[in-house]
Amino acid sequence: MSMWPNCGEVDKRPEQSEPYKKIPAITPHSPVVPLGAPAQLRIL
Repeated sequence: MSMWPNCGEVDKRPEQSEPYKKIPAITPHSPVVPLGAPAQLRIL
């Protein structure tokens, strides 16, 4: 999970001059660890 957008997606983070705003975590489109691996990303 990350707080920055996937390549080509709109960046929903607030500008640095704006107040703090909680944003949802972003699921990667192509995770480094492949599906089926013991350490694969699992979103609960």
